[in-house]
Amino acid sequence: MAKKERYEAIQALSKINIPDKELQQAVEWTKYNTDWLVRDVPGIGRGFGAGLPDYPWFFGVDSEYTIQGLITTGRKDLVYSTIELIHRLSQKENGNGRIVHEVSTNGVVFNPGNINETPQWVSTIWEVYRWTGDREFLETYFPSIEKGLSWLLEENDKDGNFLADGYGMMEIHGLESEMIDVAVYSQKAFADAAKMAEILGKSELSKSYQQTADALSVKINSDFWVPEFGSYADFIGTSEDALHLIDGAIIRADTLNKPWAVAELQATKAKLSILPKGQKQGFVLYHNWVVNTPMETGIADPEKSRIALETGRKYTNPFGVFVTGIDRDERAENEDGSFVGSKSFSYTGAVMTLPTGVSAIGENNYGNPDQPWITSSG
Repeated sequence: MAKKERYEAIQALSKINIPDKELQQAVEWTKYNTDWLVRDVPGIGRGFGAGLPDYPWFFGVDSEYTIQGLITTGRKDLVYSTIELIHRLSQKENGNGRIVHEVSTNGVVFNPGNINETPQWVSTIWEVYRWTGDREFLETYFPSIEKGLSWLLEENDKDGNFLADGYGMMEIHGLESEMIDVAVYSQKAFADAAKMAEILGKSELSKSYQQTADALSVKINSDFWVPEFGSYADFIGTSEDALHLIDGAIIRADTLNKPWAVAELQATKAKLSILPKGQKQGFVLYHNWVVNTPMETGIADPEKSRIALETGRKYTNPFGVFVTGIDRDERAENEDGSFVGSKSFSYTGAVMTLPTGVSAIGENNYGNPDQPWITSSG
């Protein structure tokens, strides 16, 4: 009876009534699914894990993505407790505004934070404030936002071009130069921080943050754009940075029997020999889903967005967007739901909800609400 009453209360917090009853049911079950992830650990805190059964512990970026949706369902209690937990663990581990990536439920930090997690924290705080209007909440977390944005560019931007170096969402060894998702989420973070600073009466700081956001917007649409591929780059780096990544990508593509990807990567590798040493530029290697983030946040130029979204549709199957685009082959459009490969979960050949969601948001942002984004290139 207690369990029944609990889920009736969760169900009553928020409801939608729409013609698409399958979508309506999905929204309802998302609330229940999130509640199943809650971990209330004595001496550590209360928050939700990333996923069952594989990732029941606490993650910074997983929480940041989830919180921005969860706040819309009425779970302010869980949103606030999770934010408090991640903030406290980050303060204890780093103390400089950097947001942790992965923490066991016993409080041991496995990864003190990838670069993208700190700017995404900024936007998470802003999104929660937009829904709650809780000024005390904003005042509580803004000092860590100031620290985090200082850490982002003072500690990680060696050449002073506003593009922080380091790992973003893609956990591929070596992808740690100037990543597209880090740049995009940083741009949004500075723009969101500018709004928060203005609300808190910090006008000069607000102006400075907005100037950085504006500079990043220009760089994303110029330095990261690769016309040859009709896509934003996976990363910006030198030919030396790209060379060992290409070799690794070729091995992956060849092992998975993706001849189109091998040929494309070998052609890119051949061009590296004519590039001046030390010259930085954008490279498209993996066709990772993060190249869709400029459309997700709405920072992409309209014409570039049209081209990039069309390109991005090639790296899908009927169930979603590939985490790593070079894993796609001509059979993708005909997948029947089976997963050919390891019987246990693997990122190789995987489509996932996060890349698919980012693509869907991007399509909607640029006027394609009915675009069948879970499709093949055909």
